[in-house]
Amino acid sequence: MQENIIIIDQLNADAEREDMKFGTRIISTNGYFLLIFILFVILITMINCGRDADSDQLKERILNNRRYDINQFILEKLGSNRIIMLADGEHGCHVYMQRVVSFLNYWLKAVEEGDIESKDIPKRLILIIERDSVEIQNLKHYFITGNSLDIIHPNHLSSPQFTISTIEYSADLGEFRKIIDSINLANNKEKVYFDIFGPERVVDLSNWSAPKRDSFFIFEKDKYSSQQIIKLLESNPDAKALIFYGAAHLNKRPSIKYAGQLSAEGRFLAGYLNEYFADKGGVYTIGQSPVTMYNRELKGYWAPCSTYVIEENKIKGIPVYDSLARARLDFDSWIIHFDTNFKERPLTFAKSENIINIIIQNLDNPLSMSDDFYRSFLEQSLRYLTMISGREIDTFHTDDVIELDSIINKWKGWHLSAKLDIVEDIRSMVLWRRILERMEKSQGRFTNWYEYLTALAAGMEPWFDTTILPQDRADIYREYLAADRKKIIVENLVQMLWVASDSEKEKAIKILRQETGQDFDTPKEWLVWFRESREAL
Repeated sequence: MQENIIIIDQLNADAEREDMKFGTRIISTNGYFLLIFILFVILITMINCGRDADSDQLKERILNNRRYDINQFILEKLGSNRIIMLADGEHGCHVYMQRVVSFLNYWLKAVEEGDIESKDIPKRLILIIERDSVEIQNLKHYFITGNSLDIIHPNHLSSPQFTISTIEYSADLGEFRKIIDSINLANNKEKVYFDIFGPERVVDLSNWSAPKRDSFFIFEKDKYSSQQIIKLLESNPDAKALIFYGAAHLNKRPSIKYAGQLSAEGRFLAGYLNEYFADKGGVYTIGQSPVTMYNRELKGYWAPCSTYVIEENKIKGIPVYDSLARARLDFDSWIIHFDTNFKERPLTFAKSENIINIIIQNLDNPLSMSDDFYRSFLEQSLRYLTMISGREIDTFHTDDVIELDSIINKWKGWHLSAKLDIVEDIRSMVLWRRILERMEKSQGRFTNWYEYLTALAAGMEPWFDTTILPQDRADIYREYLAADRKKIIVENLVQMLWVASDSEKEKAIKILRQETGQDFDTPKEWLVWFRESREAL
């Protein structure tokens, strides 16, 4: 019995020693992981401390080097470079286009008030924009007539990049051109030289397609346009150029270019021009970007509550800048816009008999439905006609010529007999009431169609919640439209002014005065006021 007790005690002692060894191993292992954890925490802390230091340094550099007199900045760069390239941050956005207009007026004032012999102020300036020679010819004709229909092509109806602000921009360029002509007429000194040039290739839409367009964008567009610009400036050795182009085209380095399903490494416009003019005056690029484009972290760096310009060489070399910003920006400097929240409206938002006339006149376009651009025009046109008329939506098969011809003839017949009063339809909200009556009686995908038309006419994003019955969806929209009645009416009429017939314009302005208490006469005055007052309506 005693022997058994001794054996058991020995076993217990051995077990305790093993437990101690095991415990030692556990402590040793835990200590190892604890050490690793502590080192990791220290490393992260060091990284964060370094990042915070970088952030503080970047903020300080921006604070010390940003400039608010942007026009003066551009003028200085134009004085020391042959070409200034100014980015169009988003096609159709008034903020970026108005920067061009603002600078042109600033430049002209500097020419008039400055020393005529000053080399810092160029006396000959060419504005180069992303259009072809036909579009420039139409633009210059519009300068004479003031008729916005001169610059509207049927394909603009299906392009979200052609907005009411695009027409405003064209009108502003026309007013600037008139000021130049007036000064030169009265000036006995050296004349002020200004011209507008479009270097893009003229495209024959009868032999064009989306794949051809994408291929041209990647492999030919920038090279072709650069060649036209080089020829122009070589034939005008005393002139300098302000180029207003899509932001991607300001990239000086070879890059991957994307279009549709295609992608390939290639060079953009700035790359070609920079190579040619490197020792002939130079090319200087200026980007334009909104604060809202950046993530929350970058907002702390870029947003001083006011639009400003900052040069790349003033802040390069800071790791946090290189890692967060450089991937998005490839400019010599850039303008940071504090606020670009105004929602741009495409041309199809503007409701007018004039737009209907453009549609009806082009429904007989000989291009087949296999053509990407005509098909897009036709689909958008039928939506527009349905929105204005409140008639039932037409659906068709793209390969059924007889069916398509029947639909076109139906709309032509409607146009001949229709007695339209679009201004009154907007004021009374009848335009939306008709669409919603169709929506609540619709089924399946047609409900979404009518919802799209309602949203298109009101300037809002459709919800497309298919879990809600058509009747209930229509009621929700009625509540929304009633709550925002004034804002919707005012915006629709303000946008209409840019494309309206004389009778529509006169009636629209009368209603706008009644609804707002404001007293403006021109589309420009109404649009500027609306942008500033939209949220308060």
